[in-house]
Amino acid sequence: MFEVLQDNLLQLGYRLSSSCKDRVGLLIYARVNYLTKKVQNLTSNLSRRALKSNFWCSIALHPEEINQAPAEIIASLKETEEKLVHENQTLKKELEGKV
Repeated sequence: MFEVLQDNLLQLGYRLSSSCKDRVGLLIYARVNYLTKKVQNLTSNLSRRALKSNFWCSIALHPEEINQAPAEIIASLKETEEKLVHENQTLKKELEGKV
């Protein structure tokens, strides 16, 4: 769970220090586990959807745990994303041509 949060923050140009991995990871795990148990106890799909859509988890991040990511990493991620978008468009065009 921590790695997913870390990846999402990296896209914004930030990353969490490794010292908070256990604290944040356990907190996220506990909240997800809590939500999973609540949803499993409900019998109605509408109630499950309502519970999941209204559930938020707040995590306290201390300023000293947040680091700004190096600009090179962000540039590399943007370049990779552009390549993947271009490849996706190329494959989509090829697929449309074959159909």
